[in-house]
Amino acid sequence: MSYRAVYLGIAGAIVLAIGLYLMSMTVYLDDFDRYGMQIPCGTAFSEHLVQAEAAGAEYVDKCGSALMTRRLWTMPVVAVGALALIAVLLRAATSSAHESLIPKRDSH
Repeated sequence: MSYRAVYLGIAGAIVLAIGLYLMSMTVYLDDFDRYGMQIPCGTAFSEHLVQAEAAGAEYVDKCGSALMTRRLWTMPVVAVGALALIAVLLRAATSSAHESLIPKRDSH
């Protein structure tokens, strides 16, 4: 396996980790509730619309839109990182199956 594949695997793992981290960050609206707190909507993994429902129905729709926007740009990042990592792992598994672990000695 070449160094390029190793670097691609490392880059894929980093992109995957960054994408999953960004998906786990809380999405907030730019609006504030009656107590002056910014309205949270949840993460890209799960919605948490309790505070948005208390603030009004229009905030629930805004939260849905904000969460969809977060999912639309983070899911492709996660997919690209995962595909790169899987491709490198498959390449490593198939190339190591064809290579011998014990070097052949040339006997004269």
